[in-house]
Amino acid sequence: MNKKRGFTLIELLVVIAIIALLMSILMPALSKVKKQATAVVCRSRMKQWGVVFSMYTNENDGFFHSREIGTVPGYSKMWPYVYKTKYNDPKMRFCPSAENPQRDTGPFGTWNYTVGSYYPLSDPILRMPGEREYEKRSGTVVDGFFTGSLGMNRLIENMKGGPATVADPAFWRKADWKGGDRVPVLMDAQYLYYNPGSKTEPPEYNGAYTGGEMKWICIDRHMGYNNIVYLDFSARKTPLKELWSLKHTRTFDTCDMWTICGNGGGNAGKSTTKGLWDIAAPWMSSMPVY
Repeated sequence: MNKKRGFTLIELLVVIAIIALLMSILMPALSKVKKQATAVVCRSRMKQWGVVFSMYTNENDGFFHSREIGTVPGYSKMWPYVYKTKYNDPKMRFCPSAENPQRDTGPFGTWNYTVGSYYPLSDPILRMPGEREYEKRSGTVVDGFFTGSLGMNRLIENMKGGPATVADPAFWRKADWKGGDRVPVLMDAQYLYYNPGSKTEPPEYNGAYTGGEMKWICIDRHMGYNNIVYLDFSARKTPLKELWSLKHTRTFDTCDMWTICGNGGGNAGKSTTKGLWDIAAPWMSSMPVY
């Protein structure tokens, strides 16, 4: 009557098997929830950038910052420097899924001292006090330099010199344009700027870098989406294939072989467009075309 009974080995194995089965069911769901949470944080930072750009343009007659290309004074007026007084926290330059400054390749990499922003640190204009950057080639830490994983549309800026002159009709330069909700300003990117002036084919794999700067922003960090701040200062998630139908520049062709309207429109245009994407970028085959 008082004999104690413990678990048998079979009972223990059954319980372990049930737990393992439940974990195998729950882990993918938990992983997806984690990715969704990261995307929400990224989009929240983008909304804060919308506020930053709104404040700056309101203070400057509607214009974005001016700078020259290819000069040290021009480098000192790149967007991480210009808006520093309005965002303060360096994490604002990062998507939360790409925050490691030592990782400089692929869709979850950052642009840093080694890749994407290698400018002469000997010039005091380019130093950012309080920030530190790891330099992979020498294995040392560089003081006063910046890194990040968001990139700006170069054609947004109010260029004043160099190859991009005041007369270039492709630049937006200021905020008050009709249709601003289709003009990208800042987004997930592999470089701190991208130039959409010459459209290129889609990336052959997630994180492809060479062969055109549109590839630098067509990266899958958020389950088929890029988080973007637009010229009307709204922020929203945008499907990757839709990038080719956005108005990146004032002269940008939104109807070409990578968009439905560029292939005649309708179901036939949709089918043709999907076929072209499937050949050029099979890793994106499940994503809708636009």
